Amino acid sequence: MVRSLLVAVALLAVVWAAAPLLGGPAPVAITATEFKWTPKDVSAAAGEITFNVVNKGTVEHNFVVEDPKGKVLKEVDAILPGKTMTVKVTLKAGKYAIVCTVPGHREAGMVATLTVR
Repeated sequence: MVRSLLVAVALLAVVWAAAPLLGGPAPVAITATEFKWTPKDVSAAAGEITFNVVNKGTVEHNFVVEDPKGKVLKEVDAILPGKTMTVKVTLKAGKYAIVCTVPGHREAGMVATLTVR
């Protein structure tokens, strides 16, 4: 019993020590089209979050992360049609909005919910 416990503790120590070498969480994939984000609801762990933002639409979009009060926490000005952008932002646990602020896009429904846990 004690030996099994010691082996388990040793394995946990190895995994814990190797965690930084294994890389962080997988990037969050999100796609922009006219006039929506897919998926509409995304989640990620608190800390540095990497987004792979793909514009599969026919017009330019941007990528903005806002806090619940509408304060811009991260903004990418332009993602051209057919292009992919990698975006990193560090966030605490909570609910955020992902929006496209190109005139008329938010109003047309280009808003997604980001839940950080």
